[in-house]
Amino acid sequence: MIDPNGFTGSDLTLLNSAYRHGRVSHSWGRAQFVANDFSHYLAIWDNVAAADRPPYLSIVRFRRTGTYALVKGGKIVASDKRLATLLPVLAVAGRADEPVSEQSEGPQLH
Repeated sequence: MIDPNGFTGSDLTLLNSAYRHGRVSHSWGRAQFVANDFSHYLAIWDNVAAADRPPYLSIVRFRRTGTYALVKGGKIVASDKRLATLLPVLAVAGRADEPVSEQSEGPQLH
C-alpha cells in the first residue's frame, strides 16, 4: 500500500495491468505515480508528448473521500467509489481516436 488514504495494493495491481494494456493497445507512453495534499494519482502521457506537456490521462484517488476519478485533458470524465468500475471507461478514454460517451450504468460520467 502506498498510503492509508491512497492507492491500495489491489489498486496498484489493477492500475499496472491497465497500464500494460494501454502501452500495447493505445500507445501510451510513460507513467508516474504522484501524491499531493489531497490525492494520489497515476499520470499517463501519450507516446508523442514532450517532457513539459501535461499528462494525457490521470487516474486519481482523493484522500478524504476515497473517490476515484478519471481525468482526460484536464477534465474529470468519470468518477466512482471503486477503481474497478472506472477501468472500462479508462479503456475507451485511453484511445485518442475515440471520445468517452455517456453510459446508463456504471461510473458517474461528467
